[in-house]
Amino acid sequence: TGMRTSEALNLRWKDIYEEEVETPKGKVVVLIFKVKETKALRRTKPNRWVIGTPSLGKILLRIRQSNKPFTEENDFIFTTSDGKRTGKTLFRKMFEASGTYKDKESGTYRTAGHLRSYYITEAVAKEIALGTIVRQTGHDIATLQRYYLANHRQGLAQALLKDTYKPSEAIGLAELFSDS
Repeated sequence: TGMRTSEALNLRWKDIYEEEVETPKGKVVVLIFKVKETKALRRTKPNRWVIGTPSLGKILLRIRQSNKPFTEENDFIFTTSDGKRTGKTLFRKMFEASGTYKDKESGTYRTAGHLRSYYITEAVAKEIALGTIVRQTGHDIATLQRYYLANHRQGLAQALLKDTYKPSEAIGLAELFSDS
């Protein structure tokens, strides 16, 4: 989804909505997340809505079924066994369990931030409008230009021409990462 790690960890079950939308591939049920501001971003970034993939819905349903009794609307999605919000080590443990924690080529360790960077890089490469990427990730355009667009000159030109938020593109972006 392009969310920051802290934003994902602060999600509660009440922050997720399902909506059926029409796409070029037909009707798709997408998840819409109400991403709340974090303390670090409170002064500059408002709450925003983020679109997620249908396959993410299946994963969250499995989490909810296995997370009982912590499935009430106000409970955090990612919790410890006693229902408290989990920390960032959750993502490291997930990478370790899947055997993807250490990149075999570079030797670097992966973090949830790498997933966010991959998401943004793919969006730029697919020439998704900057407004859509900004809305999904909470970055401003200057940050995108500085860290991501310099490596994608072709994508940059197209993205700048389409510098508006398009929900249909956000859905298309979500489909890029869908395994369904």
